[in-house]
Amino acid sequence: MYYRVTGDSTQNRGVQPDVRLPSAIDTAEVGESSRDAALPWNRIRPAQFRREGTLGPLITELQGLHEQRVGADPDYQHMLSEIATLEDMRQRKDVSLNLEKRARGTYGPQPRRIDARESAARCPR
Repeated sequence: MYYRVTGDSTQNRGVQPDVRLPSAIDTAEVGESSRDAALPWNRIRPAQFRREGTLGPLITELQGLHEQRVGADPDYQHMLSEIATLEDMRQRKDVSLNLEKRARGTYGPQPRRIDARESAARCPR
């Protein structure tokens, strides 16, 4: 087991980020917690340490700056589009055997673009 100074283990839950990014990988399906032999999360007595202030206001500011930056970043928007396409492909239950239809991509739902708000909703929690 690995523990943080707060006494919380990182097993099964990992370390939760303050600013979340969308991912094409669903950690619920491939993360440690999805394994049959995953160690359970637990807590021990915390180490003695002193917190130096709070990061809450800074994290709020950083989250706002992040949202502004990614809203105008074409690479980020392209990544969101790719994630949406992958999710649509995962949801698809059939594939046409007609090569012409497959080449045109007309055999199923078309990829859609998602915005930064939907991106935030897709971020792992």
